[in-house]
Amino acid sequence: MTSPQTQSKVINLLRELVLATIDGLCNKLSKSRMTVLRALKSYGYFSSFNFNSSYFTLKDTPDFDAATGYPSFRCERLKPYA
Repeated sequence: MTSPQTQSKVINLLRELVLATIDGLCNKLSKSRMTVLRALKSYGYFSSFNFNSSYFTLKDTPDFDAATGYPSFRCERLKPYA
């Protein structure tokens, strides 16, 4: 389980960055990959479905494409964490 303080730090950083890789978040926060993923899972996130799902954003960040129904941010296509 991730502490509320850690979760808040992860969410606030990703909110500031808007789009980031897990490695980038881990490096900036000095936290493990699993800790960052747990914090994102509890809040909700989307990951890119191109580039090996390496880009992440918070669930309330992307806009949804009316034609496809997929969320997108800039040029990235995203998929929800299931």
